[in-house]
Amino acid sequence: MKRLLALVAASLPSVAACSFVLDFPEDVAGGGAAEGGAGAGGGAGGGPAECSPAPPELTALLEPTDSGASNYVTVTGLVRRDAPTGGWVDLYGESGAAMAGFNFPSFSSNLLFALRAPDEGITFPLGSVVACDLVPGYSLGGRVSLTSEDLLFVSGSIPAQAQTPYGFSPGEGDVCASSPLQIASNDAGGASVPFFALYQDGEQVFADPSYSAGGTTLGTAVGGGVTAGLGVGNGSLFGTEAPGAEPLYFISRSPENQVVQAEVAFLELASVDDVPAELEGGIAADVDGTMWVTGRGCAAAGPCASLGEVFVYAWEAGVTDPVAVEVAGDDLSFGTAARTGGGLAYIGGGYRGQLMIGGGSFEPSPDSGAFVAAIDPETRQATWTYPALGVTPGFDTTGDESVVDLAYVDSSACGRGVVIVAGCIAADSASLRRCGAHRADQNGRYTFLVMLDAATGEELWATELLPNDTENDLLLPTALASDDSGFWLATSFRGRVEIPSPEAPTDSGGPATALVLYFGL
Repeated sequence: MKRLLALVAASLPSVAACSFVLDFPEDVAGGGAAEGGAGAGGGAGGGPAECSPAPPELTALLEPTDSGASNYVTVTGLVRRDAPTGGWVDLYGESGAAMAGFNFPSFSSNLLFALRAPDEGITFPLGSVVACDLVPGYSLGGRVSLTSEDLLFVSGSIPAQAQTPYGFSPGEGDVCASSPLQIASNDAGGASVPFFALYQDGEQVFADPSYSAGGTTLGTAVGGGVTAGLGVGNGSLFGTEAPGAEPLYFISRSPENQVVQAEVAFLELASVDDVPAELEGGIAADVDGTMWVTGRGCAAAGPCASLGEVFVYAWEAGVTDPVAVEVAGDDLSFGTAARTGGGLAYIGGGYRGQLMIGGGSFEPSPDSGAFVAAIDPETRQATWTYPALGVTPGFDTTGDESVVDLAYVDSSACGRGVVIVAGCIAADSASLRRCGAHRADQNGRYTFLVMLDAATGEELWATELLPNDTENDLLLPTALASDDSGFWLATSFRGRVEIPSPEAPTDSGGPATALVLYFGL
């Protein structure tokens, strides 16, 4: 377990140490069905005791300096790195108002940030993105990855306002006066403009809005010598023109530690109504440099705004075009997360009715249910699905749910590799659609966690994290990171949650704050 945990709060000039334990339900258990599905093992009970995560500890609390109810802080991406002298967790996200430790123009109402939280020491800002003129609209944070040279690879989107400069800064001094790099968004017909950026030791290495029209980013990935991004847009990206005028999902990839000279592949049609606030998707890179992506495209049977259709693509290194994994279903489905580890690719999302991915079938769901599929990179066929036929998930849900993020842990404590699944439970499918978009402007959503055997899909452990009022409060999962000791979970929190430690908050105080929790294995 980590001995010193950083706390970031608007009321503190520096960072204090703090930890707490959430009040877990006593009946935390594994999968509940007596009959196991193909490749999944029935999951009766909580699995081996040594595989149950320890109660969570607080790693970080982030709050806006303005306590207005409309303000928020949410962590959209986490990265874990171990080092010989101690590890750290990098946090990337968005805030509706200025944050302690950063210097922004007084009119700033929305900004993107990157922070580093060492295991031993004081949390400090890595960098920020802020408009240097007053503009309407949201800046949206995407996922975040770390390259082999400790370059923080981040993505996001900014409102498309003609000639508005955006400053990039490590958070010291006047960001708009001293920023080493600036980008100017354009007003070429899109509501937002995507960008990718690299940070090293708090300094901006490269940033580029990339698009001559509109769009947004959904994620980043680094692996196998490749730096890659996932997003949606139309127009020209890195000099490659999108076919047609409608927004399309895209993958961009460059040699690792670079963003320029990217190859670009355009994929599925995306809904115009969904750009950018409600789009979802995930990207991962395996050790061979193959990109795995998923998202929610247009369904042929109806308009994109009301129906979804999950897609999964593999883009191998040295190959010009991505190849689709076989998907079939008769109702709503969407992909939200991708991860690799243990020689497999893992895809997560939500579905209703029948769903099949890579030849693997899921337990039919009358409501919107969460799913995970493990795919063999060689055959592009599913080796297991969760929930498999005949298997009931071990978490207790009273609403619709979907996966938000996945993490792979090569845990010696468990004696096996495990997949951590963080998901959102919502009162209805309309609220569920905004779970993966990290927006904190709706209530009635909370968190489930599941741990699966990475090789078989057997459920080893499951639980829920609930606020006091599950209808009106918020405890929304937003990102996962992991190492071989355990995993980190970022949540967006508003309302009340029972936390035993007297030093930790039990009430968000109005705006949505960000809690980052560590679970040891």
